[in-house]
Amino acid sequence: MKQLTTLLIFLLFSSRIFSQETVVYIQALFENVPQYLDSILVEDLTTETSVMLTDLELNTTNYEINLSQLSGIECYDNTHFNLETNLPGKARLSINTAEYGDIRLQIFDISGKAITKEQLINNVNNIDIHIGRQGIYFLRLITAKELFSYKLTGEQSDGNISISTNNILTQDLLKTEPDLLTLNYKEGDTVRLTVYSTDFHGNLVEKIPVNGDQYTTYLSKPCECGTVTDYEGNVYETVQIGSQCWMRENLGSYKYANGANIGYFPDIYGPCADTNPPFPPINIDDNGLAYIWEVLIKREVASDTLPDIIQGICPNGWHIPSDEEWMELERYLGLTEEELYVFGYRGTNEATKIKEAGSLTWKSYNNNYETTNVTGMNIIGCRLSGEIQRQVFWSSTIHLQDNIEYPIFRRVASIDHQIYRDFDIYLSRRLCVRCIKNEF
Repeated sequence: MKQLTTLLIFLLFSSRIFSQETVVYIQALFENVPQYLDSILVEDLTTETSVMLTDLELNTTNYEINLSQLSGIECYDNTHFNLETNLPGKARLSINTAEYGDIRLQIFDISGKAITKEQLINNVNNIDIHIGRQGIYFLRLITAKELFSYKLTGEQSDGNISISTNNILTQDLLKTEPDLLTLNYKEGDTVRLTVYSTDFHGNLVEKIPVNGDQYTTYLSKPCECGTVTDYEGNVYETVQIGSQCWMRENLGSYKYANGANIGYFPDIYGPCADTNPPFPPINIDDNGLAYIWEVLIKREVASDTLPDIIQGICPNGWHIPSDEEWMELERYLGLTEEELYVFGYRGTNEATKIKEAGSLTWKSYNNNYETTNVTGMNIIGCRLSGEIQRQVFWSSTIHLQDNIEYPIFRRVASIDHQIYRDFDIYLSRRLCVRCIKNEF
């Protein structure tokens, strides 16, 4: 039986009784191997509340998240209970009124197991808590009217956990802000779970949880170079996909690697074009820039020694991917040799493996529901056309038809699970680019 860790999420809203708890499980894979996680961000997109879960259990890779357990009301404006001190290993809660009568108090560990017996207290001013074990713990106070929840942090010392009460008024204590969890979940809400692990790119799943759901998300790794920087100082994440190293973001530079303005062709338009290029790139929803193809390739041609290698607007050591390099990526995603060379839609679900998951950027979420971003390429939706979002990328390769050269591109869209390949007859159209690292 697999050991599972329960991540208790204290839900801060007016008390209610749940007909059924909503418990889900999430596992992150890299190359089909389960990975340990550092943290999980839980976001309720319906109520726009969230909580970051850290200090996760080290002995499991399948994490249980109870979205319904231990709900309470918001405590920030509460004047009757004050978490005066909340430091690793010790906390003090002051009680400023007796109107609540009896108060039931109990501490739980992160798995949901009660580690202290429930205590019934009344007519006290302070509650002092000692936690001599490392980890995350939760203090629960139940009154006749409400339920309050606080997050506590243990510190490894004597291994004991104790609670003491006294009637000494609090004076000159080190004040700390209450470390409250602010998720406000109710059954039927849409929830986004984003996982993080050291040395990996994070990833996410977005669902309307049903009790017992098991979710799988996929991690990816940066290339050995880590990041790449363009002439203007913009820094881009990278991702290793098979044997290829790709930019994980769209290029967003207004200058070539030599510092010249993009779109500057002095041999045609004269030196004044340097300050006012005739073909400037345009910003696409803060998702990089879009360029016309002639500007993209900087009017270069592939050399005999480096066929299809055109640096164009890419930083030094990087180049614009050729049609064949796009095919190598698509081959890795699962396209057959016959499908690779087809113009139009190809394959089955290959686009779901390179698009960002969820609705953060792909607004047509119903069509993006099956997206996994398993490669970590993280293509982001933009360029709205009605309700359809697209992302279109140039290649450096031309297709010859009727003795006319047309550049080949790739397109993914919110409504499609396939990758679209075609050539463009509108050479003045501006599209995006993902640079690929030189292998030589």
